[in-house]
Amino acid sequence: MVGTLRMVLTDPRFRGTLNGGQMTLPAAVEQILWDEPPLTVLPGRFPRYDMEIAGREVREGDLLLLGLAAGNADPATGRTAGQEMHGNRSHLSFNSGPHECSGQDIGRAVTGSGIDTLIARLPDLRLAVPEEELTWTSSSWSRRLDALPVRFTPRHDRNPVARPPAGGRRPRPSEAAPAAAALAGSAARAADPAAPAGAVRTGPGRGPAGLWRRLRGRVQPG
Repeated sequence: MVGTLRMVLTDPRFRGTLNGGQMTLPAAVEQILWDEPPLTVLPGRFPRYDMEIAGREVREGDLLLLGLAAGNADPATGRTAGQEMHGNRSHLSFNSGPHECSGQDIGRAVTGSGIDTLIARLPDLRLAVPEEELTWTSSSWSRRLDALPVRFTPRHDRNPVARPPAGGRRPRPSEAAPAAAALAGSAARAADPAAPAGAVRTGPGRGPAGLWRRLRGRVQPG
């Protein structure tokens, strides 16, 4: 998910292609899995019999480290690193064979939904620092971003009773309560002009539904 978002924020061609509809988000996720798999090296595979791989002798029981990232960019496959794959799922990021990741479809769905929702709700999302300042932490098995600082325009929820002033400060609960009481008192006086200011009448027919029925009864079709 972070890898996809980083590409969206740092590669103009990627984001332009994605927003232009020429590359679907699932295809974008697959491109990230080709270039930046969650695990670059997968440990813990043991051959059950002696064999030879690429001219190397491998004996039964030897510990194998599978270079998934290297396999995805192996020149023997005819692919170069970064080459667009347009939704091709033949990468090794989820391993292969009987030990293939059983949760890969769930991972794709979560990543795609998360990025899609984020872009839709924060369309002006942008990187807060130059791309060159991003730092990574690498281990024997993976490589990950330390942080992905971003900027965006916040979306404020509007209070239907008391909207924030021009300065943008939200009303405190103690400030919003009198406004709500004043609104209720106005409704009460509309239903009963004799009611004192700030009074909220209760009882049958005194609530908002009763007020609406009385007002509707006074309006005659023209």
